[in-house]
Amino acid sequence: IEAEALSVLLAGDSEKPVVGMVAPDMPICLHRMQEIERREILNALERNRWVQSWAARELGFTLRQLGYRIKKFGLEAVVSKQRKHSA
Repeated sequence: IEAEALSVLLAGDSEKPVVGMVAPDMPICLHRMQEIERREILNALERNRWVQSWAARELGFTLRQLGYRIKKFGLEAVVSKQRKHSA
């Protein structure tokens, strides 16, 4: 979530509506955010030669958090395959 998005959400209590503001289609936004996160995880893993602890540190995650996301996005097979090839 970007700071700009938060300011729009927090300003939602004001009586004056924001002109031209359209409510986002939440499922599409969520899907796009998840796809961006998935890509960033894969990119970090590739940059760090598929060493999860290094990638986690780069992303600002704990190793456990990165492991959760790898599982959440179904990346276990990709990570396993790439680690074998990079060893």
